[in-house]
Amino acid sequence: MQAFNDATADMVDTYEGCVLNNCTLTIAEGDLLRASADWVAETVRTNTAGAAFSANTAAPWNFAQGILKWGASPTTEAYVTNANITISNNLFVYRALGSRFIKEPATGMRRYDFNITVKANSDLLGTMQQDLMGQANTPIAGTASASPTASLELLFYFSGPTNQVLNIQLDEAAIETISKPVDLGGGVIELSLTGIAQEGKSNVPISWQTGA
Repeated sequence: MQAFNDATADMVDTYEGCVLNNCTLTIAEGDLLRASADWVAETVRTNTAGAAFSANTAAPWNFAQGILKWGASPTTEAYVTNANITISNNLFVYRALGSRFIKEPATGMRRYDFNITVKANSDLLGTMQQDLMGQANTPIAGTASASPTASLELLFYFSGPTNQVLNIQLDEAAIETISKPVDLGGGVIELSLTGIAQEGKSNVPISWQTGA
């Protein structure tokens, strides 16, 4: 990775041996799909010239028609107001004795965290509350039955530029918190939820396709 400006005499930092640690996708109504990330590099060197760069001219992804589906066979839909989805590799970074440079980071357990606000009907709320508590209405008592429901999926679908469709698909998901719902009228409620997922569905957390 290189960092430089367009001044007459650039100061170009070239980072080598880069490994991505965390990436967060931020989604909000009326805004673009945004991403932020942090990473580590083995070493850096400074020069006065960088590699030629041409900016991507494709249209950015605008937040529109965002849909969330939840469940073992996700079908019930909710409309996403805003969301944050973070993919963490939980790298272990260390240095060898007597060296200023880091060694190759050891990968930790990958984790997917999500924080979502949705508009939905009350049926979806009932399903999510049951998955949070382990049963309807009250939490399950006892350690044998207190583990999260297995094989729950969290799916996002987004329409993008030039007929592109973006899919964010997480598997083995569990809800950690649910807010009290706000009645918007007409049988529609708004609520926020946080949770985690163990993996991307079929080991592919993000995919896209182009179609008519």
